[in-house]
Amino acid sequence: MTEQKIQVIPHGFPKVLRELNTDLKTNTQKPVIFLNAGTQNLRKGVHLLYNAWRKANFSPQEAELWLIGRSSLPKNLTQDLQGSVKIKDSIPRDELMQLYKEADVFVLPTLADGFAMVISESMSQGIPVITTQNSMAPDFITHQKNGFIVPVGDEEALLQQMKWCVENRHLLPKIGYEAIQTAKNWQWKDFRKKTATTIKEQILIYNEQQRTR
Repeated sequence: MTEQKIQVIPHGFPKVLRELNTDLKTNTQKPVIFLNAGTQNLRKGVHLLYNAWRKANFSPQEAELWLIGRSSLPKNLTQDLQGSVKIKDSIPRDELMQLYKEADVFVLPTLADGFAMVISESMSQGIPVITTQNSMAPDFITHQKNGFIVPVGDEEALLQQMKWCVENRHLLPKIGYEAIQTAKNWQWKDFRKKTATTIKEQILIYNEQQRTR
């Protein structure tokens, strides 16, 4: 099969139930909350997040790191995470959706992901995402407009992006607003419609090829 024959249709975003005001003022007295949710493993690049957090050396007043999900990594990797760090095992989806609303930035420095639903969930809740191009990001995220894309495996780039978010926290609501607009423009109904249209088009092409043989 040639590459030209491959049709890629990204999954849809969850229904947007939250609106953000672009004029929303950020509470600069509260720490920036970085959230990571899902399986904690090497493929998700979570070890890079651990290291970037250590190097950032944020004070509890500057930032917090929330790690949610079952980990397959050695426990000693998280034992010396300084600053304000909260670690929880897997939680119900309703509880996770509430955490999205409390967080300021979602971080997923994934090494390999087909789509990563946590990214679309975060964006639908108005939470800017830091992730890599090895996810759905190239299809939906424009760097520093509605989210952030860092190079795969680049711990230093991840560190600098997290620092940028802390130093420019007043810009996060605007980026979150743009994330919601992106989510609105590609809902599951759009995915279903595009899928049905693509299948019909390919059937017509196939039938025409068979007819002209």
